[in-house]
Amino acid sequence: MRLYDRFYSKEKDSRDIRPNDLAVQSVKHITKGEALDLGCGEGQDSIFLKQSGFNVTAIDTSKVALDNLLELAKDYNVELDVVHSDIKTFKFDKQYDFVLAEGSIHFLKNDQIKPFIRTLQDNTNVNGVHSLEFFNHKTSKNQVNSMAKWGISTIDTEVLVEYYKGWEILSMKEELQEKNEYSKRGITQLIVKKIT
Repeated sequence: MRLYDRFYSKEKDSRDIRPNDLAVQSVKHITKGEALDLGCGEGQDSIFLKQSGFNVTAIDTSKVALDNLLELAKDYNVELDVVHSDIKTFKFDKQYDFVLAEGSIHFLKNDQIKPFIRTLQDNTNVNGVHSLEFFNHKTSKNQVNSMAKWGISTIDTEVLVEYYKGWEILSMKEELQEKNEYSKRGITQLIVKKIT
């Protein structure tokens, strides 16, 4: 995706290499196994997961982001399985114990979400964990319109939770980031465990 290649081509010195909060919170619930980082970007979470004891498959649609990730992984002396792919076309070739989708599933259209979640679930081992962060329906209309140019849409939290019926909810947090009454971003973090 050219827009994201341009985004990831900016100066590397300005990048934050600390893992996102969702990844940090997730390793409290699962500590090892096969991990899939969907929409990994430049991979700060992938590197954190590898250092935490996981075997990591990191996928992203931006070749520039993945090149930056490989450079960063070399600096941190970690090996990752890096795949250049859109999350919608990624070919599963193994079962995973942990799936991290921090800021990636809201790139799916509404009719793609349920089958995509089902595919993730089918490729997750029992006791496996999914950690998801996405923009929810509390996001203001102005923000929704602004995010659309990046291919981002909002997801109804209750609908997504329903897709995980039969899974244990380990954590669910919603927050509203508000600059003003016209600029509100609703964000949901959901951590769930496959119990059967």
